[in-house]
Amino acid sequence: MKKKNRGFTLIELIVTVAIMAIFSGVVLSMIGTGANSYRKTSSTAKAQMETQDVMDQIQNMIIDVNRSVYYSYGKGINEGYGDEIRNDIDSGDSSQSKTFFACSATELDAEQQKYSYSCDIIEWDSDEQKLYYGCRVWEGVERETTDDSTNDGTESQSAEGFSDNAAVVSDDSTDEDTSGTTIVKSKRTSDTTTKVKKTLLAEDITNFCVDVSKAQNDRIVRFQFTTNKKGKEITTLHTVNLRNQVQISKPGDGYGSAQDGNAWIKITNYPPEINPGQKLSGFSKLMNGNIDPSTVQWFVETGKGSFSGTDDIDLALTAADNASGEIRIYVQAQTTDGKTVKSEIVGIKVNSKTPTSLQTTTGELLLAVGPNYSLNDLVKWKIAYSDNTNSEQLDAVQWTTTSGIVTLNSDGTLIVPDTLGTGGNNSSFTATASYTDSTTNQTLTGDISVKLARLDLIQPTGILYVGDTMPFEYEYREGGNVISDLPDEQITKSIIYKGDQNAPGGIGKELTDQDAGDWTAKAVVDVRSRGGYGTLTAEGSFKVEARAEECEITGKDIVLAGESYSCSYYNERNFYPNIDRQNNHYYQLTWNIVHKSDTDATDFEITNIVSSSTGNGTI
Repeated sequence: MKKKNRGFTLIELIVTVAIMAIFSGVVLSMIGTGANSYRKTSSTAKAQMETQDVMDQIQNMIIDVNRSVYYSYGKGINEGYGDEIRNDIDSGDSSQSKTFFACSATELDAEQQKYSYSCDIIEWDSDEQKLYYGCRVWEGVERETTDDSTNDGTESQSAEGFSDNAAVVSDDSTDEDTSGTTIVKSKRTSDTTTKVKKTLLAEDITNFCVDVSKAQNDRIVRFQFTTNKKGKEITTLHTVNLRNQVQISKPGDGYGSAQDGNAWIKITNYPPEINPGQKLSGFSKLMNGNIDPSTVQWFVETGKGSFSGTDDIDLALTAADNASGEIRIYVQAQTTDGKTVKSEIVGIKVNSKTPTSLQTTTGELLLAVGPNYSLNDLVKWKIAYSDNTNSEQLDAVQWTTTSGIVTLNSDGTLIVPDTLGTGGNNSSFTATASYTDSTTNQTLTGDISVKLARLDLIQPTGILYVGDTMPFEYEYREGGNVISDLPDEQITKSIIYKGDQNAPGGIGKELTDQDAGDWTAKAVVDVRSRGGYGTLTAEGSFKVEARAEECEITGKDIVLAGESYSCSYYNERNFYPNIDRQNNHYYQLTWNIVHKSDTDATDFEITNIVSSSTGNGTI
């Protein structure tokens, strides 16, 4: 037996190698794509983590700042500051270096008004695209002086430090002071020293933006970082909620005018304007001397508003709804030796607001026909003002309507006849409310649409017969449109037998001999279940009778005047019906004269015209 030993041909080997090469290329491409995607995702996540880490450090530095913040162009750590910036978030301006300053003070000696000051500085170098941190400290006393004694030989602001007025804190520090007016400044009593030298915070920062516009009123500072990691730019936005009230001011600015004497109190921050009815926060003060902080109180000089909250927690001013002109406020406190210290009165402008219309939350009224209504009870109105605020709910308005189908009095009394609601023009109308504003003497109007609801009973009415199934059919309309198949919880159906005995009949049941007699049917809809007002009741009477059957009457063709003739089941000599006598006890006969040959009604007389199987009648 010959044994075969056959190997691969050269062509088979080449094809196999080619297939393996193609498959390896696909696999390597997938691996490479996945690796690139991972690297990009990892790079983005890493950049965000690094930025958040920097932001956490900045937040820890500034969250407890208690005097001032400031943001400007320039490199502030070594070169001071340039033009002020309030908000450049989303501006995209990366052409200049920028610096953020946060200044705080710690009391060292209350009696001597001695303080330790510090200024945290965050500088972004646009050329290096790096973020740096530095901190300077100094000591000073808060002293009284006059505006003509500022040139006292102390050093001015320089690249290496701040001016002698280095504490803080007000945009209106000395500009408004007149000659000889007593003011308060922080006099530096020590050299400005560097607590933290210029230290690198972050690299690859292609832009750094800050928003300090809400720092003074809302205690909010926002930071925006744009980083570039391996050619990919990522922008993140961060918010710091400051714990203390601060000013927007250069660290070297002086602050405050004061009353003569050592103890004084001054309002340093308040909103310049307010709308009637509006509630605003953002108030702050400065105090000097032996003032007891627990005695601080805020007051409104006029009756145009009121303060709520405490001096340190949720202090807010609410303007009266009818406020106009100016709200004048002041703050006062007690010194430790029992003296009252009161600030100067400042005015807050009250913006004028104009009534624009009447507004109601009631979109449309649905009313049952028949009852009377008070529209002032059903519809509540408020005045809408030009500043998008609303008044309190009005007690009453005046009412009118151009519709002739209802009666509407000016006090809102509405009379709706029960004949309405069948359709067409008698099923809806518009009512107009009007109100005259006492402040502007302006008359405002508002309209409300009213739809009428109606209920009619269709069946059962008239006469029903033994053997019929008792029906129940109604027609319910809203605004003239038929609403079919009300849910069972929205309509009540009932029938009542008027006889002495009980009858088994009911809706949907077959009527029997025991149901013969008079009945009443009723349907009731409480329109409140439909979101409206009023109750609808529809009633009807009907009668149940045995069904009448026609049969042939057998009797004489000629009758004689003055004679009497019997009518019964058995009298075959006179008049009788041709019916099955074996079952005649199931019948009840009713005899009537349907034609007379003479107009004299006395020529004919029927007595005992209804007869049973045991009686008879005569004509």
